[in-house]
Amino acid sequence: MPPRHLIAVAALTVLALAACKPAEPPAASPPADTSTAAIPGTDAAVAVDKALAAEVTDKAGVIIDRKALAGEFEGNNSKLVIEADGAYTQTLSAGGAQLSSTGTWSAAGPGALLLDPTDPAAQDVRFDVVSADELHSQDGTYTFKRTR
Repeated sequence: MPPRHLIAVAALTVLALAACKPAEPPAASPPADTSTAAIPGTDAAVAVDKALAAEVTDKAGVIIDRKALAGEFEGNNSKLVIEADGAYTQTLSAGGAQLSSTGTWSAAGPGALLLDPTDPAAQDVRFDVVSADELHSQDGTYTFKRTR
């Protein structure tokens, strides 16, 4: 075979081998975002889920154990029951009527507690944590003191 043909055969062989290069594996896709923050009406639920792990503190910054905070509180003819598992029940007396709500509670920053009602039409309520035995609603309407 003339040298010209050998060069052509070698060039074709190199091109053929280059074309047989294995495909690169697909790039790993980022993990799916499982948060519900983008879904209207679920931002408070996500905040509560994350905050359940947060520590509750009083206004002085003293950490209050969830079990130590759990109990019954009363004030203004109203009752608030806080459970160690993050649940609450609240019965308010307002204008001669009894209003009840249930839901979850969590830390809402230093010296603050958030009640997140199960009823989507109800509003979240924030309390200042004076101590493990006294809570004040941030709107100033209610003062709850431990009874048990």
